[in-house]
Order: sequence, then structure tokens, then C-alpha cells
Amino acid sequence: MSKIQLTLFNIDIVEYLISYFKSNIAAYKLNELTNALCADIPSINDTHPLAMEYGNLLSAGENNYTSLLPAIGIEFISDSPSALNTLGRGYEVIEIDQAFHDAISSVDVKNRIRDGYIASDAALTELQDAIDDADPEKIYATSIRDINTVTVNISIWSNNVKVTRTMMYVVKSLLQRARLDLSSKGIKNMRINTTGSLYNYDFSETLFGVEYSLTDMTQSIVNIEIDTALSTIKNVEEVTKTGIPANKTYAGVTGVGVGQ
Repeated sequence: MSKIQLTLFNIDIVEYLISYFKSNIAAYKLNELTNALCADIPSINDTHPLAMEYGNLLSAGENNYTSLLPAIGIEFISDSPSALNTLGRGYEVIEIDQAFHDAISSVDVKNRIRDGYIASDAALTELQDAIDDADPEKIYATSIRDINTVTVNISIWSNNVKVTRTMMYVVKSLLQRARLDLSSKGIKNMRINTTGSLYNYDFSETLFGVEYSLTDMTQSIVNIEIDTALSTIKNVEEVTKTGIPANKTYAGVTGVGVGQ
């Protein structure tokens, strides 16, 4: 008897925003807008710009240090159960077949987290074996759906207050456009909060920052447990004692990568 654990969610919001910014920010021509003080595509990473600046300072030494700024950092801060969970946690028996397996395995393992799949190649091999052994070629699993509220911070830092302010407007514009696309991917309710007039004096010059806090974003997270010894709906219902009928339309995972 073997159990396979899979987790499906909408997307990795940080990786999505980094990719979105890198693909779209050049159109704003930051090099021209800042009088060549910022590249059209500045440094955009999943680390706070000042943390990167400290690391560069420590590794380079006093005589070789060169600023990495202007830069944008996009960081995951926290998640917590959404108020929507007070309506009841979603729990059901779902049907797993070849299409379910193929939807996940078609994504390279290094990109699965980005695309909302926590699934190793080893787990997918076990799942394929279980599907092949089933008659007909489908097995059943229990799924638990939660809705979490996610917070992400975006930090903009440079050594020129006008450059930081220009980048602030560009990033705000990108976020407003990205919000529509995120909504289509199941990320709802993004609230954009801005904190400006931030300063840092730990380097050889004054640095100027603006921070965006993206709050109230809701995301579905579905935890799936597949017991390969349970090959029929009756098997699963007897073990879970729920009496919940199998959902043959993948509603248990709709909106998180499978069945979209």
C-alpha cells in the first residue's frame, strides 16, 4: 500500500510578478525617463534590494563595491487562512485519471512550483503506475481545499529620489495591469498599499525607497491524498466514512491547474 501526496494551488505569485515585470517594464523606457540613471529593465529579484546591496558590499570589499541599485525586490511575506474558510472547508472524493497525471507531468519539475504544482517526478511515476494498474484506468483520492490570504511586498530603491519616484509610478501601473491577469488565474482581491519617503544611510550615500504591500489576495490550495490501494469509490468512502460521491468533473481542483 502506498500513499501519494500532491498539492495544487493557483500560481506562485512572486514568480509570476517577477516574470510579468521583466516582460513588460521595458515598454516604459525607464532609461530615457530617468536620464540614463536606470536601465529599461532594472534588477528585479525575489530579494529585498537592500539585502542584495549588503551582500554585494560584503563580498566585494571596500575598494571593489559597486551599487546594484536601482532595483526592485518582490518578496513573499505571509499567508493566513482566509475568512472564506469560515464557510466550511471543501472536502471531497475526486477521480484521478491519465489526463490529471498528464496535466502535471507536462510541466518540467523545476517550474512546477511556479505553475502551482507541488509534485515530484517520483510521485508522478507512482501515480502513473497506479493508473496503469487500475481497471478501468482511474483511481480515487480525497482532496481538501483551503483558501489562504497572501501578502507580497514590492520594494523599489535607488540613490536618486527622482529615479525612485519615477519607478514608483511605473511599478504602480504594472501592478494595476497585473491585477486583472492575476484575477483570471484565480488570485482575487489584491489590495495595493503604498509607503513612500523611505531612506537608508548605511551606505556611502543616501538611498531612497518606496514599498508596496499587496494584501488580501486569496488563493486556493488543494491537498490531495491518493491511496493506491483504494481503487474504487466504495473503497474510499469506506475508509473516509464520508459517503461523499466522487466528483467526475474535477471540481475538487478546478481553478488550481487541473480542469481549468
